[in-house]
Amino acid sequence: MQNLINPLAEGNKKNVYIFYFFLLMLTFSPVIFFSYAFSDDWSTLFDAITRNGSSFQWDVQSGRPVYAVFRYYGKMLINDISSFSYLRLFNILSLVVLSCFIYNFIDSRKIFDNPVFKIIFPLLICLLPAFQVYASWATCFPFTISVLLAGNSYNKCFPHSKQRSSLPEKLASIVVLWVAFAIYQPTAITFLFFFMLDSCIKKESSLTVKKVATCFIILVIGVAGSFIMSKVLPVWLYGESLSRAELTADIGGKMKWFINESLINAVNNYNIQPVKIYSWFSSLAILIGLYTIFVGKSGRWKTFIVIAIGIGSYAPNLATKENWAAFRSLVALELIISTLFLIGINSPCQ
Repeated sequence: MQNLINPLAEGNKKNVYIFYFFLLMLTFSPVIFFSYAFSDDWSTLFDAITRNGSSFQWDVQSGRPVYAVFRYYGKMLINDISSFSYLRLFNILSLVVLSCFIYNFIDSRKIFDNPVFKIIFPLLICLLPAFQVYASWATCFPFTISVLLAGNSYNKCFPHSKQRSSLPEKLASIVVLWVAFAIYQPTAITFLFFFMLDSCIKKESSLTVKKVATCFIILVIGVAGSFIMSKVLPVWLYGESLSRAELTADIGGKMKWFINESLINAVNNYNIQPVKIYSWFSSLAILIGLYTIFVGKSGRWKTFIVIAIGIGSYAPNLATKENWAAFRSLVALELIISTLFLIGINSPCQ
């Protein structure tokens, strides 16, 4: 692998993109060439065949109007079980684009010094369980697009080519983030992942209160838009919203659930069946990753922010009654914790 990566690190970006394309297509090839349906796919198949039903209203009532549009047009491609491969292929190609986007992001902002790790990192991120679910489950086919939109929203708000963004760029950032939320809320929260990479992982960068405040304001506006889409828009269109979006009153019980299920799953990253030995190993690597941040420029401040955004990335899930630590909803927390894990694993190579 080292012999393969080194020439890529020394070559141009085009070779890196080709590498991502072939490796991700090969990795996820079974979900393209095998015919199957899973869970909600069956109701989509029934609706597509009978032309007698639609998930559009349900998706809008869930606070995901853009996702509803994606599913509406995606259903037009479905005429049998094998047709779901088209939707899964769409998501795999989206993953290829995401891996290239992350590579460009960390390369242009000079986040990692190690050229080999700079190439491997986007690939490992795109192989996390959350993205495996998106690639394997046709119902989730637009979710990776939401992550791409969140990253583009961050780029518009904090362009690497200049000190500050203009007001139109900030407004564009908010609109793009709203679209990301309108596809899937947990993936839109990955805005914080890009903030962490740019502001906390880069050793020599200083983290200012103004930048943290700007990020917080943009995200709060994004979440407010998501709230309108989940609670106001459905009531306006259909007279009601879904009860699973209701706020919880059991804060203590919710925190216990978060630690015992969601956090454990995120800490176990690539191991989807948590075991103690891997949990301890991963926790050690994560602590090393945090220490690497701590000893850098503005280390204490950055470490505090990383922990805060880790918790904040899952805050919307903590606020609702629904208790289900599904991998698809763990994506933002998983990205943040897995980044620390990968930095910890890579630190001996620095």
